[in-house]
Amino acid sequence: MVLAALLWTAPAQADPIADCDSDDAERIVAGCSVVIARGGLADADLAIAYSRRSDGYLAFGKFDDAFADQAKALALDPAGPGYQERLRDIAIRKGDAALASGDAATAVEAYSAAYNIRPLDPGVLDKRSDAHLARGDTAAAITDLTVAAVMGEAVPARFRRLATLFELQAVQSLQVGDLDGGVAAYNSAVSWAAQIPENCARTGCADRKRLETAHAKTVLARGEASLEFGLAMAAAQDFETFLFYNPDSRRVRLLSALAWETAGKADIAARQYRAVLDRWPDDEEAAAGIDRLAKGEEQLARLVQIELKRLGCDPGPIDGKWGGKSRTALENLARHGGVDPGDGMPDRRLLDRLVSYDSKICPQKTESELSGENAALGIDGGEDCFIFNDRLFCE
Repeated sequence: MVLAALLWTAPAQADPIADCDSDDAERIVAGCSVVIARGGLADADLAIAYSRRSDGYLAFGKFDDAFADQAKALALDPAGPGYQERLRDIAIRKGDAALASGDAATAVEAYSAAYNIRPLDPGVLDKRSDAHLARGDTAAAITDLTVAAVMGEAVPARFRRLATLFELQAVQSLQVGDLDGGVAAYNSAVSWAAQIPENCARTGCADRKRLETAHAKTVLARGEASLEFGLAMAAAQDFETFLFYNPDSRRVRLLSALAWETAGKADIAARQYRAVLDRWPDDEEAAAGIDRLAKGEEQLARLVQIELKRLGCDPGPIDGKWGGKSRTALENLARHGGVDPGDGMPDRRLLDRLVSYDSKICPQKTESELSGENAALGIDGGEDCFIFNDRLFCE
């Protein structure tokens, strides 16, 4: 910016103007300070003086003074040439210098100032993410980099960086015993690593495989802990996730079967036990599980039959064999009591529902049975009839 364009008449000895317009930082600061102090300038001209002095301060690394002067220039002349971008650049340079010197807190503040000047700038978010990480705030670093990855171009370097940050967060979570946090972070790390193209740089695909392994191990650890604390369903789901990565694990497939069995999902448990026996026919634990499930299913069916009979829905013999008579009884219960029959097979949910009823639900005879008896007696169903001394009377 050339001060010769300033709209005032300068006397011959007006060296401050020449100094302010020079290329020497010391002369710029001194000369512009005199020009500013003298006053009498239009806002646009005064803005030029402030902007020039800002350049001088910036050359000395006085970022706060440079930022303050450039902010004044922008306030005096909002449409001034490049004032806003210059202000943003000062903030970024301050952040870079602070981060390089180890002052991460100041770097975060400076990058935040630059971000406020031009929001949603992926480049500034990248820098602030690094500053957050230097402060030890992994979560904030992830937040900034995630926004940058979503808002900016699909840059593999960002994806790889995010995978690394989430891996770090997973390790930090596990160090304090937070298995849920560890699993979630590793899951995110794997997801971001998956965004890296398959023809990625040498370490990209290898990182993805390593992260998948770490994720699987963490999920397995959480599953084992959940099973130990009686959270069978959560454990079963974690074991299934591990088997997605490593389907050949005999031990985890047995753990999965046990978890599903404990959760009352006999069909899924049986499938897992059979999968073990298909591969390892001599596995005694899987064979015992199949036998245990068979006995458990029979006992469950017997208990459901007992409850159906108590509620007036005749299931036939109470023998634990779930046949057509038992299914018909369940259908009658659904029709008269509004009970959801599910898939028509006995399970723990159905048993618990039946136990909750206090009185009979099914009629002593079904409508079809009553209709058949009425027809045999010559009753069309629209009359009030009764039998007395073996004779039929209808009104």
